[in-house]
Amino acid sequence: ARFGAKGIFFENEDRTDDTRLRLWCNLSGMNRDQIRENSRLAQEKARANGIQNIRVQALSPGTPGEIKYFVKTEKPDFIIVNQIRNLHVRAGTRTEQLERAATEMRNIGKKHGVLVASVTQAGDSATDKLILDQGDCDGSNTGIPAQMDVILGVGLNMQYDQQDMRHLSLSKNKLGGRRWDKAFKIDRGTSRILEGTA
Repeated sequence: ARFGAKGIFFENEDRTDDTRLRLWCNLSGMNRDQIRENSRLAQEKARANGIQNIRVQALSPGTPGEIKYFVKTEKPDFIIVNQIRNLHVRAGTRTEQLERAATEMRNIGKKHGVLVASVTQAGDSATDKLILDQGDCDGSNTGIPAQMDVILGVGLNMQYDQQDMRHLSLSKNKLGGRRWDKAFKIDRGTSRILEGTA
């Protein structure tokens, strides 16, 4: 978005107003209180960083067909789906539903030439774990990963949480290259990564 790419953030997990506010905080570098105190400055900063290039679209819970409709009509460069596990898809077991949702997102990306970032929960295996692997996806530790070209895991334990830290790991990279992991400090008020520490 900062470089002019247009995107749609499909939201079926959180309130869309909350998601919009997080985007405004991130792209302005200002927290909620600072935005309220100086909305004009927040608007200037967020616009300079591409807020106008991201649209938040509510889904409840939404289907792959609805997402495909928006992609066909609006022709975005990228989409973010939060969360694919909440999409309504017809399949047998829960594991099959999750795999089908991931497959549908992959097909949309391939057919329409759009970058698809699918968000899903980590499973119980990721509890208090900093470096996640592709088997840590909730409910579908083979089906969802099989459909992804790249998987980024966000690890967390109690110590990291108390220090406003997160640990990112490249759990899968289909295009090659080495896997990596890195600890980051975050600013909860602006939803920004502040610095890498390792």
